[in-house]
Amino acid sequence: MASITSTEDLLRLLREDATFREAARRELLSEDLLRLPEVVAQLARELRELRDLVERFVESTNRRLGAIESDVDTLKSDVATLKSDVGTLKFDVGTLKGRQVEDTYRRSAPTRFRRVDGGLRRMDVLDAARLAELADDAHAARRITAREADQLTRADLVAFARRAAGEQVVVVAEISATIHHDDVEHALARARVASKATGLPAVVVVAGDEVPPLPLPPEPIWVVKGHDASLLAAAGQ
Repeated sequence: MASITSTEDLLRLLREDATFREAARRELLSEDLLRLPEVVAQLARELRELRDLVERFVESTNRRLGAIESDVDTLKSDVATLKSDVGTLKFDVGTLKGRQVEDTYRRSAPTRFRRVDGGLRRMDVLDAARLAELADDAHAARRITAREADQLTRADLVAFARRAAGEQVVVVAEISATIHHDDVEHALARARVASKATGLPAVVVVAGDEVPPLPLPPEPIWVVKGHDASLLAAAGQ
């Protein structure tokens, strides 16, 4: 080995002699410092592995979140459909109940309306065909207009009957599960048309299983609930 007499000699030897340089490095550096490049390389590998792991986790999480969002959208759609179905079901049940009540009162009108207007007897309830014929004949005779004829055929019940004293009348009724103010208005309007069509006094009735408080009508009207009948007096009477 060449002699070292100056700093320049030492530096030149470090640059040119790899064996000397390695020996000097081992003398000057601790074991930990000597392993530092290896540690840094290992750390870099672990960081790359961690980065890959994080990327896979993020990708998997995104897929799961996408699936959850899709499930939530499906759930929202199902809930909306369920709400719609429930609303339709409520409407259908209400409509079915109303029709059942109407059919019940129509079939049993002669007994349910016996207490109306002091006692109605020999009630003859018109079916749809006879009611349409009555409206058509009255329109042909120019007793009612075409619009009134159509209005008359929409009545829930039209019947001929006799009062206790024997006077013949035409009975017009609107029937609902729960009686509303609209039923009163329809019954009054259709009774006026029925009276014009037949030339007979009209007895106006609203009938149903539930009767909430009703405002006083412009004309007297009978209220039938079950087999009970009461008169709803006109306003001002």
